[in-house]
Amino acid sequence: QQLNPNVGHVELGSIYYHLGLEDLGDRAYQRAIEIDPTSEYVKYMTYAHYLLVRKYDEWLATYQKFNPNDTTIRSLPYSLGKGRLDEAQKLLDELSAKYPDRPLPPSSKAFLSALKGDFRTAEAQVPAILSITDPKQFAYHHLTYDVACVYALTGKSDEAVKWLRKTAAEGFPSYTLLERDHYLDGIRQTPEFIRFKEEMKANYERFKIGRASCRER
Repeated sequence: QQLNPNVGHVELGSIYYHLGLEDLGDRAYQRAIEIDPTSEYVKYMTYAHYLLVRKYDEWLATYQKFNPNDTTIRSLPYSLGKGRLDEAQKLLDELSAKYPDRPLPPSSKAFLSALKGDFRTAEAQVPAILSITDPKQFAYHHLTYDVACVYALTGKSDEAVKWLRKTAAEGFPSYTLLERDHYLDGIRQTPEFIRFKEEMKANYERFKIGRASCRER
């Protein structure tokens, strides 16, 4: 951005969100839109990231803003996140019928099973979730986070925190997401989760101080 202040704002927004600095992330995405309001990539990234960080209402509002003519909005993560389990099941069934040779999204299948109380089926999806991409790929930390959520939904706090720690180490140490994600509600009062969240809060405060120092320079 020192070479060209009009580039890199989407990428910067993504970095901020991964660190939990969501206000700064929103500003970066907004700046990207101001620079190129016709870019489909920028518009997609501006609303798509909300689903990854469980900001479902923000996703819907932003999607509708950029797609005002879409009267049949359908999103499996949104339906699951809002607790519309029948709607989510219908979407999964439709995907299965439309793409019979393609496996169903394992994270969504696991979340739906866990939310319905079928913990064995939910946990059985863990290998499939982790197999979606190579561990060396950047997006792998989103898969490890999904695995952590599966274990949290099934009440296995030790396993959930183990995968949350891996998620943070792999590049997604978002304290604000930990605070918000209702998939983690079942383990919030456990000692291991409380300890981990306190560590992430300390990191979050350091990130904010570091960003303030950068602005001063």
